Amino acid sequence: MQNTYQIMHDAALLEKIDKTFIPSEAIDQYEQDQFGDQVLSAQTWRDDLIHLAQNGEQLTGAKIPWPAANEFRLRPGELTVWSGYNGHFKSLILNQVILYLLRQGQKCTIASLELSPIQTLKRMASQAHGITWDELTEKSLHSFIDSLGGLTLYSEVGDMESQRVKALCRYCHAQGVNHVVIDSLMKCGVNRDNDLEKAFVNSLQNIAKQTGLHIHLVAHAKKPHDESDSPTKYGISGSADISNLPDNIVLVSKNIKKEQAVKQLLATNDVEGLKVADEKPDVYFEVAKQRHHPWEKTIYLRIDKSGQFTPMNRKKIHYV
Repeated sequence: MQNTYQIMHDAALLEKIDKTFIPSEAIDQYEQDQFGDQVLSAQTWRDDLIHLAQNGEQLTGAKIPWPAANEFRLRPGELTVWSGYNGHFKSLILNQVILYLLRQGQKCTIASLELSPIQTLKRMASQAHGITWDELTEKSLHSFIDSLGGLTLYSEVGDMESQRVKALCRYCHAQGVNHVVIDSLMKCGVNRDNDLEKAFVNSLQNIAKQTGLHIHLVAHAKKPHDESDSPTKYGISGSADISNLPDNIVLVSKNIKKEQAVKQLLATNDVEGLKVADEKPDVYFEVAKQRHHPWEKTIYLRIDKSGQFTPMNRKKIHYV
């Protein structure tokens, strides 16, 4: 028979062990506190629903530079994937979008893991002034840099662990940034692993929702059999969830048929043929997915020697 001391000792030991477990009622209370302000009566949204009925859907979010795509907006708290074949201008066109966002008072961060900050700025300077790099003067470069008060750039180039990319996004939010560009997915430590890619893209979308950031992720398209075939949202290289998860998908592609025709026409000095070819677009800009608005179309753009993209039959845009 156990003596009184042994019984008291065992009871004390059991009490200590019991204290190492989280009581179920504590978990229940935590869940109640966590969801108490999130699970609400349908009556909560009465006024919002009436306002929607009376005023219709309102376009919100930042605009992009081309009026033909005015119904595509870059809203807070969303993830946009920018895709296209290698060398088809997706990063260059995104640089111009960032210039336009800066003009709207948006704060932007570019993490170009494939180009150094100086190379990114060199390309943007030409776009901003609408002239080639060789034509830029020291004065015009000063005016360009002076116009970039809302722009920051991540300085390192090369592969970046996915956790660090996510930390960068949260850091940018803390600094008051509105838009973060990650260029590109293949440099984020998840390449060629579908499960890691899915988890990473899902994390970026969650960060966007939690912080209000708009995150822009560049993702290459799979190499086609024929490069003149337009890319699709289902042809993004990697996991199928790269197209399933984001709020928006933009596809950028060169008009390869025009490019090939112009080369032949130049070789034969066919002036009339060149005039006809010049009426064709250089680039197709397709909004292939826009979760929160029904507008999904393709617009046609020209590109000039400065790297600036303009709508067909419209003048250049001056950003400085």
